[in-house]
Amino acid sequence: MVTLSKLTPEAVYDILSSAAQKLGLEVQSAGEGENGEGESGLSVTKEALEYLSNVADGDARTALNCLQLAFKACRAGDSRIDLSVMKENLKRAHVLYDRKVRRFRFEKIARFSRLF
Repeated sequence: MVTLSKLTPEAVYDILSSAAQKLGLEVQSAGEGENGEGESGLSVTKEALEYLSNVADGDARTALNCLQLAFKACRAGDSRIDLSVMKENLKRAHVLYDRKVRRFRFEKIARFSRLF
């Protein structure tokens, strides 16, 4: 049996910044220009990545999924992922998770009731 331990926020930040570069995002300080200058024309602030790495509670998959949601949202609108955009996408990810859990529970109860 393999037990995985939580990653440190610094390790999650490194993973997120690497993923941001692979997505073509430029990682900027909070005070830098508003326009994205990465390959995709989008940017993400260091502040947003630091926030996400702390909120992820050592789980890189959770952090990467939220970064991907923010990236998709920004391609549709703004050119910069800042702290407010990241917080909004965390709320959206939580709502999507809640819907999946509710649907799974409903289907499980429905299957169980068919047995009787």
